[in-house]
Amino acid sequence: MEIHEYENAYYQVKDDVLESLPVQSEEEVVKA
Repeated sequence: MEIHEYENAYYQVKDDVLESLPVQSEEEVVKA
């Protein structure tokens, strides 16, 4: 159970990071 919970937290953080990266990239493109 603990391993399953850790996996859920890992993928949740991973999704948040992947979702935030495109936004940062778009902002850099606009600034450029």
